Amino acid sequence: MLQDSIQVQKLKRAYRASFTEKSAELSKVIDRLDANSPPSDELLQKIGEYLHKLAGSLAMYGYLEQAETAQLVMNIIASKTGPTLCIELKPSLCELRDWLYQEAN
Repeated sequence: MLQDSIQVQKLKRAYRASFTEKSAELSKVIDRLDANSPPSDELLQKIGEYLHKLAGSLAMYGYLEQAETAQLVMNIIASKTGPTLCIELKPSLCELRDWLYQEAN
């Protein structure tokens, strides 16, 4: 049982080590969002796919609040269109990015 716990902790540390990269990826996404025009369908699809993976892995490693934030952004993408979409996406994406960065450092 102790061996399982040690292995789980190793996996969590390895996952946490990826937070800097994940934070940088979210920064790129945020930079591509322009508040003056709606994002392309292609960009929204890529953001949705990335957030789906991120939400799943965060939840799997016990970061439930952050997984819910990623899911919230996915829901915003699914339910909104138009130029206000960027305005609604950015705060939650920034929250996730900042959390990942802080946890990595």
